[in-house]
Amino acid sequence: MVAFLIALLLSLFASLIQQLIPQIDAIDKVIAVIFAVSAIAKLAYLETKRRFTLRPSDIGLFAISIIFIIYCFIPNAFHQPSNTMFLQIYSMFSILKFVIVFWSGLFLFRNTKFQSTTRFFRIMSTTLTTIFLIIGVLNVPLHFLEPFDIRFGIETVSFGFRHPAQFAATIIVMTIIHIFIGWSEQGKMPYYILFANFILVFLAGRTTSIGFYLCLLLIILIFPYIKRIPIYVYALIGGVFYWLGSDRISNQFLGTDGEARGVLLDTSFTIANDHAPFGAGLGMFGSHASRLNYSPLYEQYGISRVWGLTQENPNFVTDSYWAMIIGELGYLGMFFVFILIGYIFWLLYKEVAGSQYQIKLLIFLPLIYALLTSPIDTVLVSNTSVFLVLATIYMVALNNEYRTKKQ
Repeated sequence: MVAFLIALLLSLFASLIQQLIPQIDAIDKVIAVIFAVSAIAKLAYLETKRRFTLRPSDIGLFAISIIFIIYCFIPNAFHQPSNTMFLQIYSMFSILKFVIVFWSGLFLFRNTKFQSTTRFFRIMSTTLTTIFLIIGVLNVPLHFLEPFDIRFGIETVSFGFRHPAQFAATIIVMTIIHIFIGWSEQGKMPYYILFANFILVFLAGRTTSIGFYLCLLLIILIFPYIKRIPIYVYALIGGVFYWLGSDRISNQFLGTDGEARGVLLDTSFTIANDHAPFGAGLGMFGSHASRLNYSPLYEQYGISRVWGLTQENPNFVTDSYWAMIIGELGYLGMFFVFILIGYIFWLLYKEVAGSQYQIKLLIFLPLIYALLTSPIDTVLVSNTSVFLVLATIYMVALNNEYRTKKQ
């Protein structure tokens, strides 16, 4: 339990720590490796004791991941020039990181007793919200935080995180856990956290995050009065989400010369067609590896002069998860990723089967958020992905504990 909480806190503050101490930039990857090694060691130990605890569904995810790893290195064999082997492995590991943490974390901690930690989490969550809220409100007139952009007529900020999107994702996931604990233990909603954290997400200025949070608020406000959310509520929420993000969706998916994400997505399809069915190869497009060793594809496909995609300023190279997947691994790789994500959702559904409807929805929300933002963000490969997955595992274990006590 202590090891898990340390990992959860480290993943929560990973981006902030990296900004303060740039030399420490691999917390998420270290957690993934430690979890994977620990899970394999535990499995080997239990096998020697003839205690076969690995479920067939877990074996399925492991087998699909192995096949995917083998496939990942095929595209590079068909594409020259290819990136270095180290950066190929780096890019592959970044893609699979959330799968590794989910599989190993669920195996290690699904039956761990965490209820004694919920009071600590509520205090920590409330304290962080209050501190960030005070800083954010004071920054509006004083401007002491480094601005990231201008949205809605105000300076958007990241509150010390690497990017406002990572801060917004962290706040959203913390809100979901806080709601989950309050609803499970007391049947109450933490309204201060709900509305204070909305202000923080608004100050981060990510349109998609704001839209998701507003939809979350609509759902939460009707939680105590329903057994199941009616279809028309989903339609209403979808309308709100689209209304808030329609301009951004148009820019991202249709692409313009001045919109890096749109250009990346548009170019990724061209690359996938040119290198069908495998793509350009690991570390060649849309990934951090293609930024560390600037890929010649950006020049080849005429996008090296787009703001944020230049060799001198490649800050926006990693701005779209699916552009990276499609460009580097092609349509077949995209199909593999769909299978992995779908399988994880299925495993999670099996874990929460029989639980209260509201509880199921809350446990799924972090992954739903990551999936919704994946076309215009890289949460699934950033250090935030580990916190997102650990938060899901934490709620699964708590839910198992609550259900056991009720029975």
